[in-house]
Amino acid sequence: YGPLGISSFAVNPRLVATNFAQDGDTSGIQRLFFALGKYWMLTPDEGAATITWAAATPGIENLNGSYLQD
Repeated sequence: YGPLGISSFAVNPRLVATNFAQDGDTSGIQRLFFALGKYWMLTPDEGAATITWAAATPGIENLNGSYLQD
C-alpha cells in the first residue's frame, strides 16, 4: 500500500470461453483448441470473479503486490 493509497495486484482470470479465435483471427490448431476448449473453460462471469473481488473488496491493502487466482 503506497503513499498515494494505491494497491496493485496481478490477477489471472484463467482460460475463459469468449469468442476469442472464433472470428477468423486464428487458424489451424489454435482455432480447434479454442473451439473445443469452450466446454472446459470458465464462463465470462466465472473468469471475472477474482478481478471483481480484487477491485471491490475493502481492506485488502495488506495483499498489495499479490498474485490472485481463483
